[in-house]
Amino acid sequence: MNSLVELSWETGENPIVYVRSCAKPLQASLIEDYGLDFSDEEIALCCASHMGEKVHRELAARFLARLGLDKSLLLVPFEHNCVGKHIMMLELCRVNGWELGGYGEFEHPVQIAVKNKVCRLCGCADLPVVKDGCGVPTFEMTLQDLMRGFLNVPGRILDAMREFPYIIGGAGKLDTKIMSLPAGLVAKNGAGGLCVVANPSVGRAFAVKIADENPHTREVVAMEMIKDLGWL
Repeated sequence: MNSLVELSWETGENPIVYVRSCAKPLQASLIEDYGLDFSDEEIALCCASHMGEKVHRELAARFLARLGLDKSLLLVPFEHNCVGKHIMMLELCRVNGWELGGYGEFEHPVQIAVKNKVCRLCGCADLPVVKDGCGVPTFEMTLQDLMRGFLNVPGRILDAMREFPYIIGGAGKLDTKIMSLPAGLVAKNGAGGLCVVANPSVGRAFAVKIADENPHTREVVAMEMIKDLGWL
């Protein structure tokens, strides 16, 4: 079992949270399972919760055009922070012959495949799901499940995130800042004050959940944890 570190070490709590965008690298693991022909930059976009900057919008447009998919099929516009994940889901539908319409529904084959993959990575028998703001399901799990899942994400997905940290977030985003450090870490923000940070070289991870969702507090705590763990 990989060694895990969690923010709530003093209380021994293991809170249950909706992981929202922190699940994107877990979901993107299907790229490897199905052998999707994505570049590392495109993989990073699939894991991203970006700021909708020009570089993100243009990459999304090129990505969709290269795959020959129509933007009208997307549940979100190019500037949406989840567009990469949606493009990936559409391509999974195309290569598997699944219906392109309704890909955000709980019972759609692509969402069943995503849920099964996330369960395997996180070591969960089942995961409660609800619709996220972007129109596709998100998952409820403990912080420890989330950390375990990150440590099981395929190496190519993690390498793509570290190679293109600006694609993952953008200007001022915490995960971009962390992955720009000379430490080889992988980080992903999520809504609701979430952030998960993994150090694949030592097989450890920690997760931060800020109750009042304050992004400044999340950044201070995450950076202090990285220092305390000696990962710099």
